[in-house]
Amino acid sequence: MTISGNKTITIFHDRSGNFGIMTAILLPVLLGAAGIAIDVTRAMELKASLQEQADSAMLAAATVLARKEYSNAAAKDLAATQYATLAAAIDSGCANNQTIESHKQSTSTSITQTANGAKGKKFEVVFAATFKMCVNPLTALIAGPSLNIAVRSTTVSATASKNAFSMHLVLDRSSSMDEIACEKRSSTNTCLQMGNTVKIDALKGSVDELLDVVAEADPEKKYARFAGVEFSGGKGKSVAFNWGVDETRKFSRALNPSGGTNSAPAMQHAYDVLKATGYNSENAAHAVKENDDPTKYIVFMTDGDNNSKDSDAATLEICKLAKAKGIVIYAVAFDIKQGRATTLLSSCAASDGHYYAAKTASELYAAFREIGLRANSGIARMTN
Repeated sequence: MTISGNKTITIFHDRSGNFGIMTAILLPVLLGAAGIAIDVTRAMELKASLQEQADSAMLAAATVLARKEYSNAAAKDLAATQYATLAAAIDSGCANNQTIESHKQSTSTSITQTANGAKGKKFEVVFAATFKMCVNPLTALIAGPSLNIAVRSTTVSATASKNAFSMHLVLDRSSSMDEIACEKRSSTNTCLQMGNTVKIDALKGSVDELLDVVAEADPEKKYARFAGVEFSGGKGKSVAFNWGVDETRKFSRALNPSGGTNSAPAMQHAYDVLKATGYNSENAAHAVKENDDPTKYIVFMTDGDNNSKDSDAATLEICKLAKAKGIVIYAVAFDIKQGRATTLLSSCAASDGHYYAAKTASELYAAFREIGLRANSGIARMTN
């Protein structure tokens, strides 16, 4: 049988059926792409969940090392077991999920130990793991039958030394602290909107923020000691140094505004306590819990000028002496305009970064919270 030239030309120009041909060619690619999209979404969700498990396992190891409860080998096994137990409960999509033991084999934990002061130790813990996720048949056409999801987490913890600190609060309770705090200020520091919070209540709430942050990081009261002193026209009530936050919280919540403003006697009191040596010193108190060379802080907060420039001069001299002794001063101005008080506070602060100009109650909360976080910086911190 022969095909005439005209019929041959007709066959080549005939486009009927092209859609079916193109569909047949593209269908596997489209189905594969759809399968990949489904599995990529699932893989991202799994990675987020597995990262949480890895973080939890790594922090568990770091915590027991810092508390001197486990050897390095036991801490590694703790991390692997904790992660594997949780990972085994996750549906991998495979016909048979991995056992706890096989998940443990997929982990690795390294612990690097260095000195932290004369007696303390610092531990860098790095935890890593892989998780086998089986994919659907459509993805398998392109990427293979499974994907490996990798997670990694790192932390640094320490047994003692520079983690530990003693913090003395020096708080203004003068009569101006009974006023309503501004809640919104202009760029020129003019109050545009009054809030509904009394200044002294904002201060109490801010101190609570600081104490809560530290209490969470030091639940067993091994590293942080607090004290407080109030001032108005002179030095008022005070609370001695104690482990943990409870006594200082009671002291702060009992503040009652009245009187003028003279910060010098209260600052002198805080400085005298922190610089003390011998049996009743802060160094001696920390040594009982094997904390070497604790950092010493003063948090100095006021909402206005001292009643006299002599008080400014006396306070500034105390600040200079304290800083020369290595005492770190945080200075917080609250709801005040530029003037003698802001000059005094910024001069007293250990650096520009240790001075806070809180214009509103919410900024005061944030300032005290940040101070707590910065003081905590040596106690088990985590990075992914």
